[in-house]
Amino acid sequence: MSISEIIKLSNCDNFTKMRLEKNVKVFISTMENYNHKNLRTFQFFLSKVDYLLEKLTSVEIEDEYRDAVSSHVISETFIRAVEYKVNYHPARDSHMRLSIEQDTKFQSIKLYIECGTYNQKDFQQDIWKLQVELAAKIPEECGTYNQKDFQQDIWKLQVELAAKIPEDDLII
Repeated sequence: MSISEIIKLSNCDNFTKMRLEKNVKVFISTMENYNHKNLRTFQFFLSKVDYLLEKLTSVEIEDEYRDAVSSHVISETFIRAVEYKVNYHPARDSHMRLSIEQDTKFQSIKLYIECGTYNQKDFQQDIWKLQVELAAKIPEECGTYNQKDFQQDIWKLQVELAAKIPEDDLII
């Protein structure tokens, strides 16, 4: 059985299957990089990502970031699933460990993969942070877009997103 066959036989909706199918080469490459070619890990990933993508529908996402956010959820879930299954832990004194911990933008996904604990509030906050980060990237086609305008737009977006978070849910 192959990854493509597993995707086709999965319970995921057709749109998710199509998105996953586009990433088969990335999935294979990642598993090879971790020297882990166990297809049960991919099945584990599918069950987790299907659940998270379903939960993503209840999170308010700006239309222009919807694809990027769902792609990030897919890739983050896959990497965390593989690392969990291979018991990947860089040495404590390793620069790589610090880099990886800082790179984990979605602590909610890491917790869900490693412990089976899903927290909607944390997931929403991770999504909102990612949207702010995506908004911070200046579009290349905007050559005349100056830094002052850019900073003001980012500030406005951050204020708008923060206003959507109930005060009790803020994590500081």
